[in-house]
Amino acid sequence: MAYRATPIQNGFSPSELLMGRKIRTTLPTAPKLLKPINIPVNKVRENEANQKAKQKKNYDRKHRVKQMSNLNPGDNVYIRDSQSYGVVKMKSKYPRSYIIKSNGRELRRNRRNLIKIQSGIQNNDEELPTPISDSCTCTDQQTGNETTRSLYHTRSGRAVKPADRLICK
Repeated sequence: MAYRATPIQNGFSPSELLMGRKIRTTLPTAPKLLKPINIPVNKVRENEANQKAKQKKNYDRKHRVKQMSNLNPGDNVYIRDSQSYGVVKMKSKYPRSYIIKSNGRELRRNRRNLIKIQSGIQNNDEELPTPISDSCTCTDQQTGNETTRSLYHTRSGRAVKPADRLICK
């Protein structure tokens, strides 16, 4: 009963919105407050819209939401989930979705899974890195001095030395 009698963000309690009057509670109430009144529906809707916009703004600020740019038909994209390249064919009827042509197939993907790439990049998977061979062929001459190894320091100041098994001898 206390929940139904407590005003919410729009300024009216759930019972007032339902019945048009305050309900009788365990607290003493003046009889004139228990009589039905005309609730301004426009004011309630306006207050709820303001509250909804405020909650959206707070959520977006807390979660660092950023608006993604729209893609145009013909844009080259990288598809994250299938790790392949494709071309935007058209915008889908569903929100934030695009129809992508990739490897001869048409896919529907959310904008979050698409990364726009420059048009100069090829749309094939031939650019995969070659595997590293097990045999190490070094042409550099080792002087045997510890300082000739590529040392670098982390932000905390620790010197990082590569493992001996990774150094060609």
